[in-house]
Amino acid sequence: MRLSTAIGPVKDKLGALAVFLFDDEVQKPKLSLLNASTLREVRRLIKVSDFKGEASECTLSFASEGVARIILLAGLGSRKEFEWDTVRLAMGEAVRKARDSGAGTLACIAASAAFAELSAEDVARAAAEGAVLGNYRYMEYRAKAKEKAKQLESVVLHYDDSRRRAAGNRGLEVGRILAEATNMARDLGTHPSNVVTPTYLAEEAKKLAKSGLKIKVLEQAQMVKAGMNALLAVAKGSAEPSKLIVIEYRAPGARKTLALVGKGITFDSGGISIKPHEKMDEMKMDMCGAAAVLAAMKAVPQLKPKCNVIGIIPAVENLPSGTAYKPGDILTAMNGKTIEIITTDAEGRLILADALVYAVKTYKPSAIVDVATLTGACVVALGHHATGLFSNRDSFRKVVERAGEHAGERLWQLPLYKEYTDDIQSDVADIKNAASRWGGACTAAAFLQEFVGKTPWVHLDIAGTAIDAKVSSIQPKSVASGAGVRTLLQLTLSF
Repeated sequence: MRLSTAIGPVKDKLGALAVFLFDDEVQKPKLSLLNASTLREVRRLIKVSDFKGEASECTLSFASEGVARIILLAGLGSRKEFEWDTVRLAMGEAVRKARDSGAGTLACIAASAAFAELSAEDVARAAAEGAVLGNYRYMEYRAKAKEKAKQLESVVLHYDDSRRRAAGNRGLEVGRILAEATNMARDLGTHPSNVVTPTYLAEEAKKLAKSGLKIKVLEQAQMVKAGMNALLAVAKGSAEPSKLIVIEYRAPGARKTLALVGKGITFDSGGISIKPHEKMDEMKMDMCGAAAVLAAMKAVPQLKPKCNVIGIIPAVENLPSGTAYKPGDILTAMNGKTIEIITTDAEGRLILADALVYAVKTYKPSAIVDVATLTGACVVALGHHATGLFSNRDSFRKVVERAGEHAGERLWQLPLYKEYTDDIQSDVADIKNAASRWGGACTAAAFLQEFVGKTPWVHLDIAGTAIDAKVSSIQPKSVASGAGVRTLLQLTLSF
């Protein structure tokens, strides 16, 4: 699907036209780029459909006159309650309806009174994200459905001012890059685990070398030599070889380095501490943190941030077997800390521990963000509506929070009190990989904190937002959400 802008009135009589309206302008819409006959059609549709302009309200009609065969009215709700997700959701709904109605093109009026007081760049960025995310469908293994699927070829934003159009072009490009990266993460997270293995992730990473990124993949022998015993222990029960994937972006003259670390458990059975069968199929998505980092790194060269960005992905499979690690085992991580294993189903923090130490020792980053589907406890705390955020440095936490807000991804700070660190103290080792059932997201974050030293660090627990995310016009059912991608990319731009 192509995204573009145009100056002047809509003239495509074969496609669809989307008109976006706040609830206070429904009665007298100001649409200077529409001719008289099209404006009559818009007003007629408002009347016959009782369109009120409420957020997420979208009405479609086949026009009897005017410049478009199909007209869509998309509501933006109240101006007082406006947020950028309103535009994303409205555009996603308009794109879906236009596509499913057989339209090949969708024209959108970006010069209406609805958008006149808003930043043209931000409107276009949100619209692009909504269009690309809304148009996404996962049909990789559904050949007949894929063959019959209708396609929307292009979305065009129409302006009456060249200055606003230029700003719109900038926003459109950034929004497209962020949304396409999110869709890549969705694909990776939704593919089955017999396809997406640690080796598959490594091969996908190697493809990024053609965009100027430096790719390095540590194999088992190299990880043994480095002392990554926590990471390697998790993989012992599987026939799939573990990988540590490193992707480097270097910005000319950069003074800062940002490290992004993504949990890559390509399937999590729980190991010896095996999970219940219910929803175990979703554990193919336990690598959504890795998917977020891999997809973000693919997009970084397109955005050209001014900081160095290092993506690190520990990738393993966690299965039970005669060689699997066991509860009661004691492991020595790369930084020398010993870890008592309470449960083999608290494995994500183990692979992240060695990856975080590797990031600190090898790259001495200015800051680190790790992204992980880490705990069911975070889902209990926040549901599927927000990502849990933990940090050891308030100043960096605020930077990440602003990036999440700009990207339209909700982040909610959870505490890292000293008591949570006390809860993971072991009687037979330095620390243990699980405490009691209470405050599980917090004790998991406290565990990770043991491996970042004094480096400013943020941990994003995406267990609730990456898997089983709320279905909407920009989020299909039963598909990984790509949570974290847009936040990470916005962070690289503002870091």
